Amino acid sequence: MKVNSSNLIIADGFEPMAKLTISLQSSQLTMGDCYLAWLRCKLLLGKKGHPLSEQLLANMESRELALTNNNAFLAALFFDQRINYRNSPLFTENQRQAALDYLKNIWRSIQRASQHGPSNVSTDDPLEGHSADYEGILEEYFRSHDASQDTSISTSLFDQLEDLSRSPRLKLEQGQSILDYWYGQKQAKPDLYSLAMVALAAPATQVSNERAFSTLAFILTKLRTRLGESTLANILFIRLNAELFHQITV
Repeated sequence: MKVNSSNLIIADGFEPMAKLTISLQSSQLTMGDCYLAWLRCKLLLGKKGHPLSEQLLANMESRELALTNNNAFLAALFFDQRINYRNSPLFTENQRQAALDYLKNIWRSIQRASQHGPSNVSTDDPLEGHSADYEGILEEYFRSHDASQDTSISTSLFDQLEDLSRSPRLKLEQGQSILDYWYGQKQAKPDLYSLAMVALAAPATQVSNERAFSTLAFILTKLRTRLGESTLANILFIRLNAELFHQITV
């Protein structure tokens, strides 16, 4: 294949996008990681000064509008202090407020779930008298109603959420992720940690799903079609989390 200057210019224009594609294939990618890689690609495209790069940049900015209108996306960025920090150019006040309102609703849901605990399904025969569930259903109804009316959030948690936006930009240590950072805050800020784990749990890409399907093809072969669903799920879990099992000491 003959390579001319035109082909080289096109390849150079695509380079930032190619690097972005590779970085988005990483495992344990959070929304913040995804957004920072996205921003890096935009900055590099902006320096190319090539019509192709300019078109790619315009398409990315158009797509970004949809991303930043998603409350789950904003909530994940809110807990990433590489993005949400004092005077951050990446987070507008409207986006910060939308994320804050969304996180407050999540916290209320967490509180209601913790108050009610797991539901107990009665195995009693309804024809043999009233079970405990039958007697307590009205009380459960009123408790649910009272909880739904309770819109208060502790001042401490509210202040901690506000402090995230007033803190300096977070610089992670080499090899540390934003998840590692919040694991380290579990004891000092347990409520904030619980909320962060929910917000940061949103997957940024479908890479993990694609890898799971690829791994499944090596397990469920023609000679192993009679594997039970539970057995298959257990084998797949071990294959996908092999690095964790290597850390276990017996």
